[in-house]
Amino acid sequence: MKTEVKFPISNPILFTAEANYEHLGITTCIEAGRLAALKTVVEHHATAGHDEIVSDARDRVASLVTLIEYSTGVVPNISEVQTHAIEPKSEVSLGLGFIKVAATFVRQVPMPPAETVKRLSGRTRMLMGWYLRGQKSESVIDRIKYFYMVLDGKEKKTANKSSPYKPPQECKLVRDAVSHAKTGSPEIISYLKREIQFTVIDPTKESHMQFLRKKVSPIQQEAERILNSKVPQWW
Repeated sequence: MKTEVKFPISNPILFTAEANYEHLGITTCIEAGRLAALKTVVEHHATAGHDEIVSDARDRVASLVTLIEYSTGVVPNISEVQTHAIEPKSEVSLGLGFIKVAATFVRQVPMPPAETVKRLSGRTRMLMGWYLRGQKSESVIDRIKYFYMVLDGKEKKTANKSSPYKPPQECKLVRDAVSHAKTGSPEIISYLKREIQFTVIDPTKESHMQFLRKKVSPIQQEAERILNSKVPQWW
């Protein structure tokens, strides 16, 4: 059996150029240059439930959704999932599911190239997810942790290679200061004494938070550099 899953987008997203994803099983519904809906056709057994069918549709378009959010800063807000059975010879279309999340910035960009969507690996999508969480977080400590997870992910991935990646030392010290302060690492203690004249970060002290805010940007920029090396910007 085949079921078409359609996800209307309540906040249609404006793009400067469209892209065709039909060879990936994706149909985009464009209205006045804005992405208004996504559809896909899910092939399934007769016993498959609604949630299982929709879940398969979400998985199919996960790479496209991640690239849309990463490039525009906008999460597609799905107003209502629509499904209906179709004939086996019906055209393939696409559906997406995503939760509503407030965007921290907005860019008008071309739609992600189909080849980029096709090649995006699950691991790179995971790194992008961490970056996007850092971007949306209002907590400076969480921003540092999430952005650094991109660096940490690359370090672990290349650990056994001839030229393993090592995060910039200060980026690591800042992350460790907010994540592993209780370990009493001499390196962390020495770094904090030099920078803020304390041995641990105190979230209740505004001067400590100001210090951390200044340190977010280098970690974010390094995370962006890593992601851009995996998925070159198309905008």
